[in-house]
Amino acid sequence: MTLLQRTGKPPLHVTGESIATASTERDGARQHFELELFELRDGRYVVALSYLTTVRSDEEWHGAYVIPRRENIPEAIDGAFEVAMERFEAQWPRGPQFDEKRRQVGAMLRQRFGNAVSELLAEEAFAEEP
Repeated sequence: MTLLQRTGKPPLHVTGESIATASTERDGARQHFELELFELRDGRYVVALSYLTTVRSDEEWHGAYVIPRRENIPEAIDGAFEVAMERFEAQWPRGPQFDEKRRQVGAMLRQRFGNAVSELLAEEAFAEEP
């Protein structure tokens, strides 16, 4: 059994197998995302997404979502990412002097996340079932 942390909610106990993982972590990156997909014994899936940071003023965020069908996974990943990005952007100081940096870091995180998800969905373990 795997215990998945969820910010603001009790942990989710998962009985199943991890079928794919992805990360946006790069050398020297101060913020990144970790994504993991689980296939449950009952045929459902779990999307687990974490925003991790070494920035002292940022708070990490963890989400885990039960998905009824495999074809719903990309949509669930997108939804979880949007929630995480809202939390990320809400932590930035307000003011025009911070707007450009927030936009740049957000764009970098979005690009790296898109690349990581593409790699994850291309993994053999996640390939279309025959």
